[in-house]
Amino acid sequence: MNLLNKLPLLILLLLMGVDDLYCSGLVDAYINFDKPLKGHKDILVKFEAPLTSDEEEKCISFLKHKFSEETLASGRFRQNNLADWMLQQPAHLEATTYALLEIINDNSADLLWREFCIQKLALAISQPELPENAEIECYKTLEKMTTDSRISFSGTALLGLYRLHMEGSEKLSAEKIISLAENVLKQNDFPMANKVTALQIAGLLGSREALEYARSIVQSDKSIQLRISAIALLAKQGNSEDLRILESLNQSKDLRLRQSSRAAVEKLKNQFKN
Repeated sequence: MNLLNKLPLLILLLLMGVDDLYCSGLVDAYINFDKPLKGHKDILVKFEAPLTSDEEEKCISFLKHKFSEETLASGRFRQNNLADWMLQQPAHLEATTYALLEIINDNSADLLWREFCIQKLALAISQPELPENAEIECYKTLEKMTTDSRISFSGTALLGLYRLHMEGSEKLSAEKIISLAENVLKQNDFPMANKVTALQIAGLLGSREALEYARSIVQSDKSIQLRISAIALLAKQGNSEDLRILESLNQSKDLRLRQSSRAAVEKLKNQFKN
């Protein structure tokens, strides 16, 4: 058989493998460590699940990769979007979840990337295909991270638990989440952003302690950010006696406090009318 007669067979063989070659090339392009990828989202949307085992392994390795300072921002952005995509693919959900758990517990990994991974555990848990053992590990990790005072670890973990509870999860009771949130409020070493989150979550879940804490700090010298959070909580959960506290802030020198208190007073009054 001469070359011309062989051409149809060669073309057929190429066509049979073109999808695999195409996707593999996309994965390799996306996880390129050396060159920041400006159009990475255009490549990601062309991914086709399920990936091959080799492609999955490359992607998992990429999620765990530690970038240099020069490429950290770009790399973290690509890791973030790839993790979101993989968590929504049943074939890659379990492997991706365990990779995120490993990253969260890796003290040498980038702190902000670890916080992103904490945030993604709620997404993993919400996927019905996630095996029970992996789900249990996710809940354990979220609970543990509520006690970590670094950057926004605790607030991010509390938000994840609150979101899952509001979606109907019975794995962690409202009382347990309240206890975790109140612990953040009591500790001095947690950043203010975490306390703001903890106050809102504990209050919205019905914590009397959080409500009393909010009343105690509205007129205090605590940070403006935390006082505004307390005002917002009183606007949602307060009673008629809280109107007096809120109205006292109408003459505050701080514009943010005045605006927040006036909005809270109006909201409370409307609730009482109804």
